[in-house]
This record gives sequence, C-alpha cells and structure tokens, in this order.
Amino acid sequence: MMNITSIEELFHFSTESKDNDIDKREKNNRRIETICRKSTEVRHAIYESKKGVIDAIQIVNERYAIILNKEDIISALYELNAFSKILLNTHIDMTTKACVINSFDLKAYKKLLSTCKFTGLKTISRLDNMRTMTNKYIHGKFNKKEYSEDLKEQAIFFNDLVSKYNDLSVDNFYVYVLRYDLKTIRKRAPITKERPI
Repeated sequence: MMNITSIEELFHFSTESKDNDIDKREKNNRRIETICRKSTEVRHAIYESKKGVIDAIQIVNERYAIILNKEDIISALYELNAFSKILLNTHIDMTTKACVINSFDLKAYKKLLSTCKFTGLKTISRLDNMRTMTNKYIHGKFNKKEYSEDLKEQAIFFNDLVSKYNDLSVDNFYVYVLRYDLKTIRKRAPITKERPI
C-alpha cells in the first residue's frame, strides 16, 4: 500500500516536467486543484477526514486497493503496452496503423477506470482524438505527413505513460492515474484588459 510519504514524493512539484521551479509549482498546483475538482471521492475524503489532499488520496486509494483485481491490472498494462508498441513501430504502414487505432478500445484499462469512477483522462481523450484524425486520414482529409507527425506525438505520450506505469498494482492504481493520466485544468491566461480611467 502507498504511504503518505511516497504519495507526497509522487506529487511533489519537483517531479513535474517543466524547466524551472516556478513553472513546476504552477503545474503542480493545477494538478492538485484538478484532483479536488474532478474527484468527488477525494473531495469527500478531505471533508470527512479533515485532512489535506494527499491524505485524502491515500484514503481513497486504500478503498480501491481492496476492490481492484491484480489480473485486471496486468491486462490493462498489457493492452497499453501493446498499443504503445504499435504506435512506435516504424515498420507498420500508416493504413495498418489507422485500422488498428480504429479497432483499439483499451477495454481492460477502461474497465479499471470505470471501477474507480474516473473521467477526464488523457489516454481516453487521446484515443478519441486519434480516431478522429484516423477517419480524416482514411477519407483523404488529412495527408500522410500530418497524420504521421500526430501519431509520433501520441506514441511519445503512450510510451511515457507505460514507462511510468511499470510498477502499477492494485496498491497504487488510483494514485498513479491521478498523477499521470488525469487531464489538468488549463493554465489561466493573464487578464490583459485595462480598466477604464
């Protein structure tokens, strides 16, 4: 089971992939704000326990660790890994990749996400976007070069996710999805309008 210290380390601002501490802190703050907005269970755990976000994440994670099944985690990892390898494989032609993308559904992963009541995830959003691009490519509304460039970006994302999910288990699934797959709220643009004098 993940303890408070390991969860804090995972969510520490220094683990963000930004260039400087200011941007890292800002991204981390948005991540925590997103969790509070999007995860009703974490929010309820904060109120019920009268503790902070990290403590609440641990409470909810422990609830799901009891419910989740090891075989389902293995299936989801296998599925994400297979999809990543297909996207990264330069020997598979674009048309074959397009067919695979249209038929791929991440069923095992979605089953776990559904169990944990997750919505607003990067993996699902990216898969949906890839399908839209794929259909445009198949119908000639998107050229091969543009489609190839888009797939490279998606391949980088899925490969990175799989590498971070290497030690995924029932004991850390909820925490890892919050950390690596939940779409963070967008950065607020600074208000540039001047007030009338």
